[in-house]
Amino acid sequence: MRLLDRERGGAPRRFPLCDDPPVVWIGFLLVVLPIAEIALLIGLGRHAGWPATGAILLATGLLGALLARHQGLGVLRKVQSEMAAGRVPASQLVDGVILLLAGVLLIIPGVLTDALAFCCLLPAGRALLKTWLRRRFAAGVRSGSISVSLGFRAGSPPIDTLRNVTPRQHSSETKTLGSGDEP
Repeated sequence: MRLLDRERGGAPRRFPLCDDPPVVWIGFLLVVLPIAEIALLIGLGRHAGWPATGAILLATGLLGALLARHQGLGVLRKVQSEMAAGRVPASQLVDGVILLLAGVLLIIPGVLTDALAFCCLLPAGRALLKTWLRRRFAAGVRSGSISVSLGFRAGSPPIDTLRNVTPRQHSSETKTLGSGDEP
C-alpha cells in the first residue's frame, strides 16, 4: 500500500516514512554509515589482523591531518592573494569548505570516511566535487528550487538599489529603494 500525501492532492510520497530529504540523509549518516564502517573494520581486522587494522587507522588519521594542514594553508594563501588582487576568492572558499568537510570525515574513525576524506583532500578530488556541486547548484537555480537574491533587512545600511540576481528571472529588474516601495 502506497502512502498518499493529502497536501499534494493524493500524490504518492517520495519517502514513505519522512517527506524531508535532509532528514533521510541525516538518518543515513547516523545509522547506515556507522554500520558500514563497523562491517569494513571487522572485515579488515579479520583479513589483515587487528594490530594492522589499528595501525592503518592511526596512519590514515595522521597522514590525513598533515595533508589537511598542508592543503588548508595552500588554500589560505590563495584566498589572501585573490583578495589582495581585488578579486572574490569564491573557488578558494569552496575549497576551504571541502577541506573542512575532509577534516570532519577524518575525525570519524573508519575506513570509508577516511577514503572520502582523502578524496576531498586531494586537489583532483576537490575539482571533481566542485564540478558536481556547480552543476547541482545550476540545475537548482534553473528549476527554481534555489533562488539567489541580494536583499537587506531592517537596520542594515541603506543602499540605492536592490537587484534580483536569479538567472531565471529578468536580470534587468531593479527596484529603487527609498521611493516608498520598501521590500
